[in-house]
Amino acid sequence: MEDAKRQTLARIVRAGAEEMLPRQLALLEQICAIDSGTGNEAGNAAVTGLLEPVLSELGARTERVTEPGLGTHLVARVRPEQPRGKVLLAAHLDTVFGPGFAEKHHFHIEGEWAHGLGAGDCKSGVLISLFGALILKKAGLLPPWELTYLSPVTRPAPGPAARSTPGRRRTRLWPWCSRAAGSGTDVPGSSHPAGG
Repeated sequence: MEDAKRQTLARIVRAGAEEMLPRQLALLEQICAIDSGTGNEAGNAAVTGLLEPVLSELGARTERVTEPGLGTHLVARVRPEQPRGKVLLAAHLDTVFGPGFAEKHHFHIEGEWAHGLGAGDCKSGVLISLFGALILKKAGLLPPWELTYLSPVTRPAPGPAARSTPGRRRTRLWPWCSRAAGSGTDVPGSSHPAGG
């Protein structure tokens, strides 16, 4: 890409990011204020529900898959008529914190830093990817790729907490994720990247 085109693209993206930042931070504050620990089905559903207007604006088809006792997996696809590629963006929206933590550790901004449950983790990452695509779409620059957003709920990693919660340790989440992402591949072995 020529330097002039790169500079023009950078200006467009920077202007879009500055325009979207207040909306993005307001949404981050909303989703960080919800207790959405693994297994909090209502909290998890509330978080994914808050993302649906942005996904709709992108033109995404969304699907929710509820796993009782765990939460709701969200799959959203933006599919142009003739996609020239595929991109999978995967990040969880649940946290490891129990009820009451969102209130105790409320969202706030100090200087250039946002603080809150998930503010420096996947919740902010999901918003960055969604608003980034939205900025490109509004500028007419979104590449003709199929975008699949996969936001699974996870579960406790193997350890004392997982062992004390029968059935939580070995749910078949990761193979489900690969099928939801459209690979059609079942992943053998451990159902969690931390092993188990």
